[in-house]
Amino acid sequence: MYKISELTVDDYLKKMAVCDFPGPAAGSAAATAVAMAAALLEMSCDGSLRKNGDNPLLAESIALAAELRQAGLNLADVDMAAYGRVITAAKNKATDRE
Repeated sequence: MYKISELTVDDYLKKMAVCDFPGPAAGSAAATAVAMAAALLEMSCDGSLRKNGDNPLLAESIALAAELRQAGLNLADVDMAAYGRVITAAKNKATDRE
């Protein structure tokens, strides 16, 4: 299986669009959406800091968003690994009952 963080967004969306048993991994899609939203929050807060100067609330928001972004990517990777095991098991069930 691959790591979400090693894919481009385009690659990831193409993989999510393929309907393979048991279907796209919704957990990884949701976790990646959270990571993307957190990255946008980081970008917005950083832009405001650059434009308006020091602001503790914005700096705290950037730190929190960075943690959420990384947590989302970690969850997506865990979900994709589990999804990969399900796909492998489904493909092998005809020849290997374990």
